[in-house]
Amino acid sequence: MSRIPFGGLPLGYGRISSLPGQVPYAYPPLLPAGQLGGLLGQRAALGGLALQRAYGGISNDLAPRPGALTAYQRQSLYPECLCRDCSDLPRHSEDECAYLRHRLKYGRHETSCHSSDHNDHRRGLNYKLKDIVIRGKAFSVRASYLQDQVKFEKDLVSFLDKKSDEEVPMRVVDMLVAFINKEEYCNYDPLDEATLCILASNVGAKSVVEHSLNEIKKQDREVTAGNVVDIIITIMLSSNVPDKLKEWLQQYLDAPGRWIEVNTLPDFQRKIYFELPETYMDLERMLGYREERKLNRGRIISSS
Repeated sequence: MSRIPFGGLPLGYGRISSLPGQVPYAYPPLLPAGQLGGLLGQRAALGGLALQRAYGGISNDLAPRPGALTAYQRQSLYPECLCRDCSDLPRHSEDECAYLRHRLKYGRHETSCHSSDHNDHRRGLNYKLKDIVIRGKAFSVRASYLQDQVKFEKDLVSFLDKKSDEEVPMRVVDMLVAFINKEEYCNYDPLDEATLCILASNVGAKSVVEHSLNEIKKQDREVTAGNVVDIIITIMLSSNVPDKLKEWLQQYLDAPGRWIEVNTLPDFQRKIYFELPETYMDLERMLGYREERKLNRGRIISSS
């Protein structure tokens, strides 16, 4: 009997009785000995093709492709493009993404996003600026904005002093300052966009929050199997997350078949399903797959 080589799938999500890679069993008529080997060879070839369809043609690694164990009509997490590199791939891989190479080649990722001049916030500005020191680095911020938002500087510095570069990368701070100064920034990473939106919400930069919410809605195609789990964790576990950002995540995961596909990702299984079961149940409640909890408080006495 075939078994699923990828354990831990949540019950009720797209499991089907005939799994990819299974060869239908039948009882053929008795054949002469010379023809029996040919029949077995055809059966073996059929099984090999089915495994390639299910597991993306990987010979040694049996981790299934996202959605391979479901019968749903699904929308792929992987962006599709027509470049020559991508035409040879059954699906984009998580780490080696020919799609991004294609976008870089044809100018989708502007060079200013990655140049050293991107951090020079004084370039091209003809109004008064004030320097703010964050993690030992000086950021030049529009002085009139700091006068209008008197708590912004203190809130920003104190908030980022408690956060590591892994939690809030400096490039996200660059994006925040760039929008305050020029009302624009260069970014095509939805994880950074979500981080910026939450950072701006925590420090009271409402105009940045509104702009970031509009930008992340345009980046659905940039969400891949390589970053979707981190995006989910960032939005679900951060503090002061705007309601509209959670609504965007809900709409994204609620696309036909996408929740099932996300559930089959190894990163999702490891980081959320097993390590963060409460977050997993919160996601199910958000998507309407689980009823809201009705706690029987009993004789719990509290001041609230």
